[in-house]
Amino acid sequence: MMTRSTGRGKQQRHRIDLRTLILGAMIGASLEYLGDPDKGRRRRAVTWDQLRATARHGLRHLSSEARYIKGFARGAVKESVLLYEPDNPDPDDSTLRDRVESELFRHHSIPKGHLNINVARGIVELRGQVEHPSEIDAIEEKVQNIEGVHTIHNYLHVPNMPAPNKARVLSIS
Repeated sequence: MMTRSTGRGKQQRHRIDLRTLILGAMIGASLEYLGDPDKGRRRRAVTWDQLRATARHGLRHLSSEARYIKGFARGAVKESVLLYEPDNPDPDDSTLRDRVESELFRHHSIPKGHLNINVARGIVELRGQVEHPSEIDAIEEKVQNIEGVHTIHNYLHVPNMPAPNKARVLSIS
């Protein structure tokens, strides 16, 4: 083995020798512990059982984590790729009415008790009273974006104003 003449080389060689000495001592102690003629057989069996149990627990934990990551990834893909696809693109009137109610009433700003929704052959009729004229347009826009809605008859009105379908009759009388 070639050594340098500087003092630093001797220190580095001394460190390597010390590490080797410590590693050798640990291996020797382990062999003496497991190779003991009186208790070595039992110690080897116990150590082997502990190693297998640790491996089993690690595999079980790894399997659980893999299932979690798989489910998380599957949900992330569905959430990002499949934004909205109705299960029935051409629903009957009852289903369409439920779909319209679900979409409208999920927003807390829309008055649930003051709206009446009727559906006949894909035509949605909205009746009722809202607080602000801007809500009428917002509700109509939300309904227009629902799959299966063909036409909207909007008879919504604000307080102290007649409904659009009643205004003509009231002006005549």
